[in-house]
Amino acid sequence: MPSGRVCSAPLASSTSPPQIFGTVRHRWIDDIEALRSKINPANLPARSLDSLHLAPAVIAPEKITCVGLNYRRHALEAGFPVPTTPVIFGKFANSLAGSGTSVALPDVDTKYDFESELGVIIGRAARNVPVEAALDYVAGYCCANDLSARGAQLATSQWMIGKMLDGFLPLGKYLVTADTVKDSQSLGIRCRVNGELGARVRTGGPRRGAEAPRRSGLKRECLRDFGLTWPT
Repeated sequence: MPSGRVCSAPLASSTSPPQIFGTVRHRWIDDIEALRSKINPANLPARSLDSLHLAPAVIAPEKITCVGLNYRRHALEAGFPVPTTPVIFGKFANSLAGSGTSVALPDVDTKYDFESELGVIIGRAARNVPVEAALDYVAGYCCANDLSARGAQLATSQWMIGKMLDGFLPLGKYLVTADTVKDSQSLGIRCRVNGELGARVRTGGPRRGAEAPRRSGLKRECLRDFGLTWPT
């Protein structure tokens, strides 16, 4: 497939009628395998990405679970103590936006911020999963931008009010399946703001909150948004 071109195909599944890929599904990981087996790019029309208005990489996740200050260096840069308990907050579906979408900044705040993130899409129902088996439940990864209204976020001990605004979680352009990512702790992500490079980050480093999957029943099509650390 030439760079900057994309082909589309409906998802076929023997267990359920065809639906939009990314909405309520039975088994994400199994559906990805079914889709891969049926796609022949040579027989599908290709379109330029520039001609498309992209949807978020995940359209309707059941929940969006975020872990704040989960990298030691990020916590220190932000002036917060390194947490000993995972800092968990959530976003809602209204926060989702496609790659390249313009995000309106409402008048409720004046202190807006962005953070380059790695989105991790959970592909199977998961509960009480041991750390060593956690990646077996990952369907894939995508780039994410965790936008924040800092004034509202830090006005109370609950961060959500500054995280849940419309369009405050752009995802995409792509969902990369887990089997193609050799090491999720060695990925580079860049964020451009108004066309200029605003952040260049890499995954990896000490992460807090590794026990979070044990404490919450993460179901299929859940999205976990992990913070990144600046490269050393």
